[in-house]
Amino acid sequence: MEERLFIALFICILAGTCAANKTALPSEHCEQEPDPGICRGMLKKWFYNATSFRCETFYYGGCNGNDNRFDTFGECRKNCRDPVLGVCALPERKQICRAGFRGYRFDPLKQRCVSYIYCEHNGNHFPTEDACQHRCGKFAQDPCLLPKHAGRNCSRSSRMENFWFNSETKACEPFDYEGCGGN
Repeated sequence: MEERLFIALFICILAGTCAANKTALPSEHCEQEPDPGICRGMLKKWFYNATSFRCETFYYGGCNGNDNRFDTFGECRKNCRDPVLGVCALPERKQICRAGFRGYRFDPLKQRCVSYIYCEHNGNHFPTEDACQHRCGKFAQDPCLLPKHAGRNCSRSSRMENFWFNSETKACEPFDYEGCGGN
C-alpha cells in the first residue's frame, strides 16, 4: 500500500497538482476475499472480486466479516472497481448529435472494448479497438470462461444453434440461442 501511495504522490508532483476528486487508489480491503462472518443471517451484500475486476454478490451473516462488503453495487463500484479500472471505468457520454464519429471504449459491465458513436468523448475513448485493448484489455473477461447464456427471444424468428466453450469438458458445445442478448 505504501508503494502505491508513493507512486501516486510522485505522479502528483510531476503533474504539479493533486486534486482530491481525481481517481483514487483502492483500499487494501478491496483485495480481501468475501467473508460471511460468524452469524447465520442471509443478508445480500456486494464485494469486489480483485481477480475478475467485478463487484459480485455474496451472503453476509450479519456480524464480523471484513471490510470488502458493501450494501450496493454503486458503493462497491465507487470504492473498489472504478479506482482499479481508472479511465477504463468512465461511462459513455450520452449525447445527441447530428454527425457522429466511430470510436472504441471499454465497457466495464461487459468487460470488453466496444464500438460506439460519439461527438465528444472522455478519457475512455480510443481511435481503434487495438488501442482500447492495449490500455484496458487487462480488465477484459476471457470469453472462454463465460457461462452459457441463451439470451432472450426478441423477434418472431426461431431459435438458432450456437456454440459455447464448456471449461469443464474443455470442448465447444451447441446450445439454442434465443436471438438477442447473451454474452
